[in-house]
Amino acid sequence: MEPAGWQQRLPFCERLPKVELHAHLNGSIRDSTIRELAEKRQAEAPLVAEDALRLTNKGQLAPVVEDFAADNVCYLELRTTPKSNPGAGMSKQSYIEAVLAGLLPFMRAETAWLDARNKHQGPPSSAASGMPIVVRLVLSIDRRESTQGALDTVRLAVQLRSQGVVGIDLSGNPSIGQWCPTRVSRKQCWTLHRTD
Repeated sequence: MEPAGWQQRLPFCERLPKVELHAHLNGSIRDSTIRELAEKRQAEAPLVAEDALRLTNKGQLAPVVEDFAADNVCYLELRTTPKSNPGAGMSKQSYIEAVLAGLLPFMRAETAWLDARNKHQGPPSSAASGMPIVVRLVLSIDRRESTQGALDTVRLAVQLRSQGVVGIDLSGNPSIGQWCPTRVSRKQCWTLHRTD
């Protein structure tokens, strides 16, 4: 049973600035975007979530961020597992760099807004009053990955830290895998999200 008066409070809640700390990039791509890209590239159906990233190019990340901004999210952490496909010439690094390039317009808008605000010394603003959405990236490590693969992802996160990567995510079945997260240097980690 719904609490009394929730419908009257809903508009207020919708206007509140929000923080999204656990958004999966795969699951955030619009169905219409997947269909549109599949049609353009004449991909065979059916498509699954992993295909979205294969089909997505840099310009297609804008709708993901716009959907969160429309819900009044002012800070967004997207997470994705770095993917490698040597046959297609894609390394983990080139994959993450492509994702970051897709997010770059939002990072530039944030920087421009902060610069303008600092020049005018105005009062702090929230997303509801015009602040652009702040978007950052978390790199996921699937527990099925090898120790070397996991450490490669950690090194990549450290290397790209100044470009918008804010942490690593330890994901997947906790009873699977042969590597130990304690082997990751504490100097390399600043955030480790576990989903047990």
